[in-house]
Amino acid sequence: MEIHELIDSASSVQRIYCGKCSSHLSLVFEVLDEIISGVHFKINGLPFLRCIQCQIRYLPDRSKSAILHLHRQAFEKGSDMITSDRKKTQNDFGFTKVPFIYDSDDYLYIPGLERDFDKGFLTPVFFNKEVLVKYDSHPSYRVQFASKTYGTIWCNDDFSVPFGINKHEKIVMWLGDISRLPIKEQYYLRSENVISDHCIGSEFYDGQIECVFTDLTPEDKLFKERSNFIESFYARFGTKVSRLDQEVLEISLSITRPTLDTPTEQKKLINNLYKVYVESLDKNILSKAIAKECAQKEIVNLGVLQRLKLFIAAVSSEEQATRIMQPLFLLQDLRLIHAHTGSEASKNKKINEIKLELEIDESSTTLEVHDALIAKLRESFHAITSSI
Repeated sequence: MEIHELIDSASSVQRIYCGKCSSHLSLVFEVLDEIISGVHFKINGLPFLRCIQCQIRYLPDRSKSAILHLHRQAFEKGSDMITSDRKKTQNDFGFTKVPFIYDSDDYLYIPGLERDFDKGFLTPVFFNKEVLVKYDSHPSYRVQFASKTYGTIWCNDDFSVPFGINKHEKIVMWLGDISRLPIKEQYYLRSENVISDHCIGSEFYDGQIECVFTDLTPEDKLFKERSNFIESFYARFGTKVSRLDQEVLEISLSITRPTLDTPTEQKKLINNLYKVYVESLDKNILSKAIAKECAQKEIVNLGVLQRLKLFIAAVSSEEQATRIMQPLFLLQDLRLIHAHTGSEASKNKKINEIKLELEIDESSTTLEVHDALIAKLRESFHAITSSI
């Protein structure tokens, strides 16, 4: 590398996106062992931004400035060697008295976080994902998702705090937002606080820092519709129709379009969809809502889908309930087909019938079945929310 290349790159602001594949970069601390315009640099622990996919690393703006400063000093002293063990920053930004674990290097070296005002506000603080389960299980809180990796924790009308989920499935919040919470809530969060993994690239970062809201995948859109349904149900009945337990959270994060067009992949996906979008619903809560809407006694010996259908009929009509519920019953049918043993001919016949219900050709692949099912389920949850 030549010093003029570094000067040229320093004239533009380094962003968090890889210049080759546009993936989010992660902050890493590595060795710089390179000759730059006649000066041999060997710096241990220098902050870099690395693309995990391309294995390309970039220099954050502060790292560029430090190298330029050291090169100028070496030139003035007539030295051709710089060796250093870089010490991490230990800044306490002082937003709260609760001793949260965070790394001030994240704020200083991850692009877009440092500001001339409210120093340290956008310092990322990391938590175990179990913290969401804790909040969702409490009757005074709700966890609402804008996508699978971006959401908000609400406490009635008292406060709210946005959060993200990074690619290591850690929860990320801003230190400044946390400091605005009641002190007891801060201690509650502190119990699940973990050390930084220096990775905040996510829809949370894109929306909060770049003010860019990327197009959601069909699977993300479906999860958002589920969240909207849960929120609208809570607004009308004052209770949660679904709980975000550990299994549901982990499965929902894993649901993506299959990479392989195989029955095995389809079976796994169908089971996961059923757990998140059917089994996670609370049958007893649905029964109480039905009774409240149509003065019916509590319903027994009915599965969750039948109760959901009765609930939709109670808040809209029988005709609407039948139409809205069709994709969910198709999901159940697919699950049963994959779960039971039987001849391939019999299974294929049933799957072909489901394809017709999904309005796709019998020759459609398992990937096309997945796409059609996700689209239909999304329509269903949107319609349920509208009916509420």
